[in-house]
Amino acid sequence: MKGVPVSVIVPVLDRKNLIGRCLDSVKAQTYRPINLYVVDNGSADGTVAAVEKWISANREPALNASMLMEPKRGVSAARNRGVSVSDDSHIFFMDSDDVMRPELLEAAMNEFRSAPDTDVVYWRCLRHSLSGSARMSRFSHNNVLRRHFFNALLTTVCYAVRRDFLEKCGGWDESLSGWVDWELGVRLLLNGAKTRGIDTPLVDVYAQRESITGTDFYSRAGVWERSLEAVAEDVRKLACNVQKNRMLGMTAYRQAVLAAHYRKEGHREAGALLLEKTLRDYAVLKHRKAFLRMIYLYTAAGGRGAYKLWK
Repeated sequence: MKGVPVSVIVPVLDRKNLIGRCLDSVKAQTYRPINLYVVDNGSADGTVAAVEKWISANREPALNASMLMEPKRGVSAARNRGVSVSDDSHIFFMDSDDVMRPELLEAAMNEFRSAPDTDVVYWRCLRHSLSGSARMSRFSHNNVLRRHFFNALLTTVCYAVRRDFLEKCGGWDESLSGWVDWELGVRLLLNGAKTRGIDTPLVDVYAQRESITGTDFYSRAGVWERSLEAVAEDVRKLACNVQKNRMLGMTAYRQAVLAAHYRKEGHREAGALLLEKTLRDYAVLKHRKAFLRMIYLYTAAGGRGAYKLWK
C-alpha cells in the first residue's frame, strides 16, 4: 500500500545478533514509503557495522534507511534524536529486539486516514517470555487513560503518534531510565490525545536476559520511583480537578505494587519502607490505605490483576 511517508525509529545498543531480525520486519511491511532511522546509542559489539551492512544490502526506492549516532546515553535520547531528523507526519517506534508483523504500518495508517484528527493509534502485541510461553498484551477501547495507568496500553512498540502532537507534548523524558514509555503515554493522554485502537496483535515482543528493564525490579530500585514521581508531576500539571485525585491515587497504587515486587523478590524491608512512603507522600485517604495494604500483601504473595478492584 502506498501512502504518505512514515518514520520508523529504532534505537539500538549492543544488539548485533538481533537487529537484523527487527529491520527485516520493517522491510517486510506492506506499506510504503518508509523512512527508517536506526539510532545507535554507543554500541561496542559490532552493531553499527551490522546495521550499515543491512542498509547497504536492502536499499530500495520506497525504503529509505539511515544510521544515526546519539552519544548521550539512554533510549529516550536516542528516540528523540530520531524524531529530530524526521520530517514525516506520523512516527512509529520499534525496539531492536522485537518484530513488526507485515500489516502493522498499513493497519495503523488506515486508522489515521479514516479519522484525520487522530493523534495516537494503538494495538496489541504478543509477548514471548524467556521460557518460550507467550501472552497477549491487554487492550481496551474505553477509558484509555485509566487502562494505560494500569496496563500500559501505550507501550513503546504498541502505538504510532502524530509527530507534531508528540513534539507539543515534549517528546521522551531523557531524565528517566525506567517505565519511560508509560510516563510518556500518560503525558500524551493527559494532553488530550485523540486515540483509535486496533484489537489485534501487530508486534511480537521478545524478552531478553540483558535488557533495559531487566528481569527483576529491585536491582534498579530508585529508577522506577523517579518515573512514578514524574507521572505524579504530570498529573498535577495537566489533569483537571476531576481527574487529579483519581490519577494520583492510581499512581499510589502502582507504587504499592512496586513495593510488593520488592518484597516478593526477597527485599522485605525495602518493600515495607516504600509502601509506607507511598501512603504518606500521596496523602492517601484512610479507606484507601487499608486497600493499598491489602493489594501490597496480595501482590507480594504472587497475586495478579489487583487493578480490577480499583474503583
